[in-house]
This record gives sequence, C-alpha cells and structure tokens, in this order.
Amino acid sequence: MASFPGQKATGAPLPNPVANLIATPVSATEVDLTWTAVPGAINYQVTRNAVLIAQPTTNSLNNTGLSAATLYGYQVFAVNANGTGLPSLQVNALTFPGQVQGLAATPASSSQVNLNWTATPGANNYTVRRAGSITV
Repeated sequence: MASFPGQKATGAPLPNPVANLIATPVSATEVDLTWTAVPGAINYQVTRNAVLIAQPTTNSLNNTGLSAATLYGYQVFAVNANGTGLPSLQVNALTFPGQVQGLAATPASSSQVNLNWTATPGANNYTVRRAGSITV
C-alpha cells in the first residue's frame, strides 16, 4: 500500500479528495461553502488562503467575519481514521463590496436632489433607488 503525507502506517486507506467544492459569496462578510460528502470521512479540514480555519463534520461551512471586496481561496480535505486525504481543487470567492457610507441628499431645485456618498472600496458602480424604482 502506498503512503502519503498525513497517512498512518496501518488501517483503511486515506479518504478520496473532496469534489464539487462551491464557494458562494452571500454578503460583504460571508462566503458559504458546500461540497460532496466523502464516504468514510469523519470530518473535513477547510483552509482559506492556505490557513486552516475550520474542521466541520458536515459537508458545508458558512465562513463569516470576512472583509468586504476581498478575494479568498478555499480548499477542503477529507479526514478519516487513517489520516488526511489530498486537497480539493481550490475555488475562489470575492466578497461583496461594503455598504455605502456617508450618504447625503441636498436639494438642488424643486425637481432635483443631489446625492453624495463616500466611495465604497471594490464597488464598480452603484444602483440608486427612489420610491422603489431604479434610477441612474
């Protein structure tokens, strides 16, 4: 039997690599991860930018407390009684830009209002809504 780093000398073979890893940004501070469960895995090791961040026992993780408009790289390893398997393919996720700050409305005339705000890092454009309709 071949051995790999992290494998014990005896026992069952290492688990298969995790497949179908999906990283879904859901806000400026959260990325949700899901993957296909690996038969025989007792838990998983989730890395973000090559640093271990969690060891869930299920095939999903909600990674919170992130920075807005930031690119994160994730890999997941399956773990069984004999050790840690090879990593999944890396997937990347870009968190959403942060919330607009410093919004100010200044009347310019009886039919116009000027809007100003602080630029949001990572934002490429902005959507302005008035009374529920989109205007630009």
